[in-house]
Amino acid sequence: EAEARRNENRVHAILDHAADAIVTVGADGTIQSLNPAGERIFGYAAEEIVGKKAHVLIPFFGTWTSDERGFAPHETMGCRKNGTPIPLEVSFAHASLSAEEMDVLILRDITRRKDMQAQLLHTSKLATVGQMAAGLAHELNNPAAALVRSAVGLRDAIARVADLGLRYDSRLSDEQRPIVKHMQEYLRKRASDGTTLSPLERSDREESLSTWLEDNGIKDGWEMASAL
Repeated sequence: EAEARRNENRVHAILDHAADAIVTVGADGTIQSLNPAGERIFGYAAEEIVGKKAHVLIPFFGTWTSDERGFAPHETMGCRKNGTPIPLEVSFAHASLSAEEMDVLILRDITRRKDMQAQLLHTSKLATVGQMAAGLAHELNNPAAALVRSAVGLRDAIARVADLGLRYDSRLSDEQRPIVKHMQEYLRKRASDGTTLSPLERSDREESLSTWLEDNGIKDGWEMASAL
């Protein structure tokens, strides 16, 4: 019994001092525990979130394939208590405790990593500013051709985005859809804030969008990015 208490105290110490969020989820999809790092990342106290469905924290929970639920970490989006999205890296483990099955999710906030990647991308773009200027001059000399290409790209982009939306919507439960919709509305509002972008800023965002599209299974994302 004394050894069991020592082991339990050791586990609690690990959970309490871990830098990443650790969430345990029961077989029915409800959250069983959230460590202090998880409270800090998501903005919930453990007693607020225990007993709620896991998709409150991770809207796409339950939609991943068996490969995505393997041991290799992959990226997903989480949702803070205030409704703002947060980029995460998630790793899975499966455990049994007293004949009870559970998933253990280890979640890392990768906001800083994403910011650094954006900064590095911006820096690399500076090296090709001459080529961009030449390309821009070419487009300005051929406005009609540029408009036609943009129109075709926009048409294809709308079709592909609609297809992607239908594919993911079919994998979401009725409880998950409102959460995902809220995140979409938040991102749409941010995207339509009326900010005027310089050619270099526009190129940076097109590159980021292209990478995101291709990471989510859309081929030739670079062709769609400029239209979007």
